[in-house]
Amino acid sequence: MSESNHTIIEAEVLLSNLGATCDEIINASGWTLGELEAAAIRTGRLREEYRRIPMFSDKHIDELHDRILAERAELADLGRVIQRRR
Repeated sequence: MSESNHTIIEAEVLLSNLGATCDEIINASGWTLGELEAAAIRTGRLREEYRRIPMFSDKHIDELHDRILAERAELADLGRVIQRRR
């Protein structure tokens, strides 16, 4: 199993070529904000420090990259459908 060694902050840097936001990373991770806050508390941090706990392996970063691109493509397709209906 891959070790979780990247925080959300580090994921933003590693995915900077996409301009990925913290919200996009959280959405692509499959975790809820509440789950991330609970994880922060379990590690002895304040719940607001969820961005600073290791959550992602290198493999997870690659998966986040793919999921963010897929989500953006889906949203772009939806936008085109809406434009056609106007």
